[in-house]
Amino acid sequence: MTDHLVAYLGPIDSRLLGYLDESRDLSLPTVEHLYRYGVALLQGHILPEDVMEDWEDFFHLAGGFVFAHGSERLSMSARSSSVLWVGRTPAPLSDSDRTLLVDLVREMGELLARRTSAAGGGSERRSA
Repeated sequence: MTDHLVAYLGPIDSRLLGYLDESRDLSLPTVEHLYRYGVALLQGHILPEDVMEDWEDFFHLAGGFVFAHGSERLSMSARSSSVLWVGRTPAPLSDSDRTLLVDLVREMGELLARRTSAAGGGSERRSA
């Protein structure tokens, strides 16, 4: 991973850099954790305010995922939604928030599949 993710997360809060692996990309456990929270939000098992209380880093790290790995579709969905940027959109989620979560969960799942099937667990680059 290039230094773009470090440049994105560092100014927000330098402790977020602890979620990166040795290649300066989001670590596999971090992406797995983001994926689980995204699915739970999408399915309505938790609300954004519950995520803020339980793992407030989710919003910044999910934004970092969009920045580092997101397709153009995901980037456009993120711009149309306030859940990641305002962070803390009160429930219920809007249609644009749900669209973002669908795209986010799909792309995280694809990245997880690539990483777990890749020999040596190497990270993937952004595919725009």
